[in-house]
This record gives sequence, C-alpha cells and structure tokens, in this order.
Amino acid sequence: MNGMEIRKIKDYIESNLDSHLKQNQISDYGNYSKFHFHRLFLSSVGNTVMSYVNIRRIRRSRFDLIAGDTKLLDIAFNCGFSNYDTYTRSFKKLYGITPQEYRRIYGIMNSKRDTKELFLMRERLWIEKLQECDYDAKKHGLETIGQIIELSELAHKNGLFALGNVSLSILNSSKFFKIGLDLLLDGTDPAMLRSILENYILVGNYQGNVLIEQIFLMEGLLEIQNGSYPWEIKNYLSSLLGIEFHDEVTNFFGDDEASKEALSSYLGSVEDDYSTSKDVLKFEKTILGIDSRSMQRLLREVDLVILCRAIEKVGKSVQNAVLEGLPSRKIKNMVNVYKIHNNMNLAETLDAQNEVLKIIMELRRANDIL
Repeated sequence: MNGMEIRKIKDYIESNLDSHLKQNQISDYGNYSKFHFHRLFLSSVGNTVMSYVNIRRIRRSRFDLIAGDTKLLDIAFNCGFSNYDTYTRSFKKLYGITPQEYRRIYGIMNSKRDTKELFLMRERLWIEKLQECDYDAKKHGLETIGQIIELSELAHKNGLFALGNVSLSILNSSKFFKIGLDLLLDGTDPAMLRSILENYILVGNYQGNVLIEQIFLMEGLLEIQNGSYPWEIKNYLSSLLGIEFHDEVTNFFGDDEASKEALSSYLGSVEDDYSTSKDVLKFEKTILGIDSRSMQRLLREVDLVILCRAIEKVGKSVQNAVLEGLPSRKIKNMVNVYKIHNNMNLAETLDAQNEVLKIIMELRRANDIL
C-alpha cells in the first residue's frame, strides 16, 4: 500500500469517525478485499484498521472531555462507539485512566488554560529543558541518538525482543533505559509508557548530559515501539537539538558523498538475479521509459522501503535512473534501509515493483507524469 493510498484511506476514516465504520466498508473504499486490506494496512500503519479507528476516535474525544460538559455517554456515541463500556475500556487501555478521571484531572487544569495550550504544555516543557542544555550536553545527545538508531535497526531486522540482548555503552550503563526497555518488551501501552518515563525524568530534576540522554531515550523507545524507521527517528530526535546544531548532526552522521559511495558499493555487490523474469523486465522497461521530471514526481510518492525492495536486484541502468531522481537525503536513508532489508526474494521484489507500477498508473491518470 503506497503513501497516496494510505493518505486517502486515513482521510476517509477521519471524515467518518462519528459513524459506525466497519472494516469491510473501509476496504471497499480502498478497492481491496477484506483479507488483503487487513494485511496491507497492518504492514503500512502498524495497527489493524479498526484499532487505528478506535485510537483516532479516543484521541478526538479528549477535547470534548475537557472543553465542555457534554455527558460521557453522548461523547462515546458522538465519537462512533456503539456503547459506553467499549469506549471506557478502549480509553483506559490507551491512556491508563478512565474518561471520568481524565475529565476530572485535565478539566480542572483547563479552567485556567485553553484546550490547545493544554496539549502543547508537555512539548513546551521538554523544549524548555532542552534549551537549557549546553554544547557538551548536546554532543552527548548525538551519541545517544546514534545508539538509539542502532536499536531501531536491530528491532526492524530481528524483532523487538532482540533488544533484550543489546550491548551498547551508553544504554548498558543507564538504569532509566533498562526500566524503559523492560516496560516496552512487557507490552506496556505507549501512553502509559510515556507517562511512566516522564515521571522518572520530572521527579529526578536532572540536568545536562543525564537530562538530554533520558529525554532522547524516552522519545527513542516510544518511536521504536511505534515502528518508526531509523532515519525517521534520527530526523525527529536531531530536530530537538535546534537548527544551530544542524552542522554538528550532519558531521556526526556522515556526508552525502560517503552515503552515495556506500549505496553504490552495496548495489554493485548484489547480483541481478531476476533479469530473466518477465514481470521484472516489464518493470525495468517502464522505469527506463520515464523522463527525469516525471521520475522525480514519482519518487515523491513511493515509500522508501518499497523503492529499495523494487530496485535491489534489477539492472544497473534502472538503478541509476532511479538514483538520479533522488535527493541526497533519500540516498542516505536508502543505505539505512538496506541495513535492515536486504537480499529480497523474488516475491518481495515483485510485490514492491507492482506497488510502484500502481503509483505510476495513478499519476498518469491524473496527468501528473508523462
């Protein structure tokens, strides 16, 4: 399932949260069979479609709980839940407290604050704390990001439980990390995991290296739990260091030329195993027939992991045509993808190539590419 389809389906869900959405209704909208849609959505988003729908409903309901005096039963129905008990159980599973408790706690706080400000309060707190960190602390933060990226790569390659045997210098010396990792591996709900780790940070009143390390470990573990890719985690955590630290981040993680050389070296080492497949030859012919402007437009829509799977074992001319249309940032990320996903079998390759061909057809129908 490509990025355009995911956005289209998420927009459809968002527009119909207050109705009694069913999985077959959503799969029909996306023109998929129920079984195929379930597998694709879970793979692309990290949640089943109905779990995603319930999470979006519950998050929307928070504003009604705080902003007014609407009855809880009406809030449940207005958000698309068929009964109040289901709403309460789902809310508590996500936030660790019932809707009544949430209203009591945050409703009091909201009497002096506007609702939007309330939900920005936590983010401002961490930003203010990070702004107090000096240059040396931020350098230490970069080292922490580097080790979190290694964790993410390991989780994507071997599964979350592989993290129980990690041996990384900063992480092994951190009791905070061990507590957070144990909670993650125990299956603690993301909202509860965040609350617990935030409490440790706030009660400890830490500063400098320890503060920035714990904030990054908390955010990094939550991103790993969410299934974020290493390059996404790097970009997110690096942004917390501020724009003035961008050059330090670039120097720490390597330059673009080194990434291009590493990618060329890897692709050059991979055999063109599927050159005799008629489906692969069709893909190669289609890619080579796309002009440079259209290639750049296409590559903005293709998921990076799908792209890497599609071109790993094709001819070098096809690989070069694709790489010429990519910005250096994406080329650097492709190196990270191949650390996790490499040596694809023919079925994986064809699935990825079919996804790319589907996007090409959609863009051509919309006259976005030639």
